[in-house]
Amino acid sequence: MNMRVLDPRFAAASAALGAALVLLARRRARRPRRVVITGGCGNLGSKLAAHLLRSPEDWSVVLLEHPAFHSDAKVAEGATCVLGDLADGGGAWAAALRGADAVVHFSAVNPYPNASWEESAASMLHTFNVLLLAERAGVRRVVLASSNHVMGGYKEKRSHGLVRPADPPACGTPLRDPAHLAASGDAVAYAVAKLTGEQLCKSLAATRRGLLPGPSYYMLRIGWCQPGENMPATLSAAGVPPEFPILEVNKSTRQTGSTQARSGAC
Repeated sequence: MNMRVLDPRFAAASAALGAALVLLARRRARRPRRVVITGGCGNLGSKLAAHLLRSPEDWSVVLLEHPAFHSDAKVAEGATCVLGDLADGGGAWAAALRGADAVVHFSAVNPYPNASWEESAASMLHTFNVLLLAERAGVRRVVLASSNHVMGGYKEKRSHGLVRPADPPACGTPLRDPAHLAASGDAVAYAVAKLTGEQLCKSLAATRRGLLPGPSYYMLRIGWCQPGENMPATLSAAGVPPEFPILEVNKSTRQTGSTQARSGAC
């Protein structure tokens, strides 16, 4: 009886090839992960959507945007855009959250540091509705676009030294530009809206104590991001690009809190 001994090197290569084919088959069978981006036609929202959709086999992107700020030119190729007012917690837009793997929340009524208390209160309402409805919809991950202005007060506290993650929040930064100074005086209202969103994320996570299913929360304190490329020549002390003036919100809209501005700065 003739016996053939298999070369161990050939056996190992065959096993590796088999494993690779299995992984490839699984990858092809795996559905793209679905990400919902609020403020999806804004500065950061549109940039993130375009980045994810460079790999359409991995990502499916839904943009949530207010009808007043929807722009076909800002909708990334391959993305689906759902129009709605995030101030309306019972709006049809909430259906877009069902089945989502992740929600990235950029939307803000005034996404710049000179936001008034009125505008910031409306932004908080957007955040409350998105976070609570994402929890209800069973979204796995929620990413909150917060801001470095949550710690901005330390810029005026030079004696504090290095600012560390464990340091308590110090909301706001004085605005140097006269026009923006007249609008709000400082960045406190803007920063408080961001901090409030952070605290709600922490509260929602803490109530489950890891025992109940629910989203994982990630809070990013983002710095100044200009539309397009970040160019030193167009940086401004106020954090507002000259080619993108502050949104003017009419009085009736402000009273209802039903405006959703494009997300520019964080």
